[in-house]
Amino acid sequence: MNYTIRIKRQENPQASPCWQEFSFEGSANTSIASVLNELNHRSPLCEKSGTVVSPIAWECGCMIRKCGACAMRINGLPRLACSVFLRDCKGSVVTLEPLSKFPLVKDLVVDRSVIFEALKRTKLWLEGDAFQTSYTHSQRYRSAKCLLCGCCLEVCPNFDPNSEFAGAVLPVNAYRILNEEQDIAHQTELANAYRQLYFEGCGKSLACQDICPAGIPVEAPETKAEIEIQVGELLQQDWFKCRFCFFGRQFWMTDSLSGAGGEHFMENLTDIGPAWRI
Repeated sequence: MNYTIRIKRQENPQASPCWQEFSFEGSANTSIASVLNELNHRSPLCEKSGTVVSPIAWECGCMIRKCGACAMRINGLPRLACSVFLRDCKGSVVTLEPLSKFPLVKDLVVDRSVIFEALKRTKLWLEGDAFQTSYTHSQRYRSAKCLLCGCCLEVCPNFDPNSEFAGAVLPVNAYRILNEEQDIAHQTELANAYRQLYFEGCGKSLACQDICPAGIPVEAPETKAEIEIQVGELLQQDWFKCRFCFFGRQFWMTDSLSGAGGEHFMENLTDIGPAWRI
């Protein structure tokens, strides 16, 4: 089948963007990444008009939906070029554009360093040995599937690269650290940053969950991250002193669970997950 590949091109951030069209004849089972590879292997690379143009700048690392490097807008939606096939695109015209919420580098390449800077500002690392339990293994594994591709941020109505709001990549990745961290001081510091950089700015549109190429149920890690923050705060309360098992984690205290705060927390445990007095 014959396809027309429309690509928005721009030599650098200061240059004016332009559209170029290329002809491609191939199977509907061809991925967009393979189409781009085939175009760049042409020598010379010519537009449909016959004009010779330079190779198309785009990024890829694995070609099997593991690295997230090939994220771009495909027919208006942020997706991974390696996991979208011509059969998935309606019609014979395929439009490719760079992600719009990140600084442009060239053609389909953007600078997504804002994602990593947000994780660094949150101090998303462990200060000591990780606490791990089989009970939370599936949740931690699921959150670890995040590719940091930026697709979720592209569709998020609240994300702006110039604002503090970090978007869905933060709760998905923060859950593992909040769940495994045993240093209470660092957990508290991380929790405060999480609230500032994510919780206070999220409007719960969940567009991120619908577009995630890894299929991560964003709301689940988000909720669990909030729960872990609550537990971290409880550890610092005088009235909360007992041995408590929550999401597979055990907390040692020295008194009984009593008082208005304790009763209120225990009443809500049935809604947010398993918890047991030990």
